[in-house]
Amino acid sequence: MVVHAGSGTTVREEGLLYLEKELRFGGLPESSVAIGTQYQRLDDSVTQTGTGWRELQRFYEAHRTEETWLWAPRPPDDWFRAYYRMLMDFDPVPSWTRVRCPVLFFYGEVDANVPPAESWPPIERALRQGGNRNVSKVLLPRANHLFLEARTGARDEYPALSRFVAGYFEQMGHWLSTLGR
Repeated sequence: MVVHAGSGTTVREEGLLYLEKELRFGGLPESSVAIGTQYQRLDDSVTQTGTGWRELQRFYEAHRTEETWLWAPRPPDDWFRAYYRMLMDFDPVPSWTRVRCPVLFFYGEVDANVPPAESWPPIERALRQGGNRNVSKVLLPRANHLFLEARTGARDEYPALSRFVAGYFEQMGHWLSTLGR
């Protein structure tokens, strides 16, 4: 199995990590990162419980002029909330404990979507717990989520990117060619 940017966190946790990375990549101060993550947690709570909409709206109104990047909250009955509610707490770790085949993981050093420092350790623990010792991990320098050569990994640089990072295909080919030996 070849895995590209495998997640070891819940969808909700991954969303918070992504937001933090994007705000930092955008050069915003830590105070803005804190506001963004608090706002996302409030929004997630509205999605999960169906309550807290007024608190979310007040928070948005209190911060939207100083934090112009802050997005307006979706209505409490928005279709996306119902969809997201079904998957926000999905935890992939129990599934990783059942993987028995050889696995090669690729991670991008500047991946904001699935940050390797937070995503890999729970997967590694789960695979070991499940008894899988035939696991390899490759962290590709300067690679974003799509394994394109990137400076920051921020989504606003994606349109200007045009080539995969060095070693990506070579390492995959080498791993695949040694499986039968």
